[in-house]
Amino acid sequence: MRKYSIIICFVISFAMLSCKKDSKQTTCPPQNHYYLADLAKQFNFKKNSYWVLKNTTTNLKDTLSVYYSPGPVNSTTTGSSKECNYGDIYQGYIMFLQHKMFVGGSNEIDFSGGSNGFYSGYYAKYNVTPIAILNHIGDSALYNNNFYKSKVENIFTNLIVNSQPYTNVYQMVYYPDLYGFNRIWWCPGIGFVKFECFNTTTNQTEYWELDSYNVQLY
Repeated sequence: MRKYSIIICFVISFAMLSCKKDSKQTTCPPQNHYYLADLAKQFNFKKNSYWVLKNTTTNLKDTLSVYYSPGPVNSTTTGSSKECNYGDIYQGYIMFLQHKMFVGGSNEIDFSGGSNGFYSGYYAKYNVTPIAILNHIGDSALYNNNFYKSKVENIFTNLIVNSQPYTNVYQMVYYPDLYGFNRIWWCPGIGFVKFECFNTTTNQTEYWELDSYNVQLY
């Protein structure tokens, strides 16, 4: 009888240990990690980077400066539980800039970018809302009537701006506009080289061209 009791206790103890061991072996679904696109990396400038631009009509100058840029940030498509994190992980960036280029538009331009493309957005209550995604030449994205449509109109292998040569210049058009800007030209690693905007005071289209810059990328 004692022999059988020992065997029964041993079986029960082994079963309890097995259950306890299995409870720790939670299998979580894999998380895919999408890193910042190479093109987007060339637009992720650090805080205090700046561009000095000159108005081609008045010769006035203004500085476009980065006042907030925390570097690459990660976000997930869904949430998490006590045992697992769910959803894919997307790396992106946000960047807020200030200027006083013209009357009739915002004095702030905000951008965000991610692993799937290149976005522009506005900053409201600590959220960056995408309003334009820039894909291949001729492609455009229209979210709804409250947001903007934009596309890359052209990519210049070489372009002269303010008597200076630039390579791989992206010409982006916004409809109806982006904070008052109709078009923006930029180079990877350099940033903004030209702006087209509409001055509501003079009722004229104006251009601002890069005069000098001091930038740092993440």
